[in-house]
Amino acid sequence: MPLRRKFKYSIEEHYRRYHNIKDLSILFQILQRDYPMYLSSYDTLLKGNRLFANNMFILKRNDYQNLMEWLFDMLFKLKKELCLESYTGYQERVLGFLSERLISLWIMHHEIKFKELPLIYFKKLKH
Repeated sequence: MPLRRKFKYSIEEHYRRYHNIKDLSILFQILQRDYPMYLSSYDTLLKGNRLFANNMFILKRNDYQNLMEWLFDMLFKLKKELCLESYTGYQERVLGFLSERLISLWIMHHEIKFKELPLIYFKKLKH
């Protein structure tokens, strides 16, 4: 997993400040309806301030398959519930922002053992 990003605020407060907080309410409703066993882990995640960002990971095949089934089920349900046309610019990446939270939730909920590795960000070089 990439090194977890440490936020100044809780995951919930960070989302409230930089995104549409209604997204997390819709996510909660889907979890409550379809995956209630994740609710306690979701609450813990939102109260914490560490998150696996960048939607990057390496997993064992079985874990990967299980994550992908669950993650894409959640993302397709979110896509139906969110009014994606109302998002503009940076916020159009809403499903990516939510998938970072979902991946972190899944890893936490299933107590997957992980190793964190640093990422290297490449910026456009000036000529």
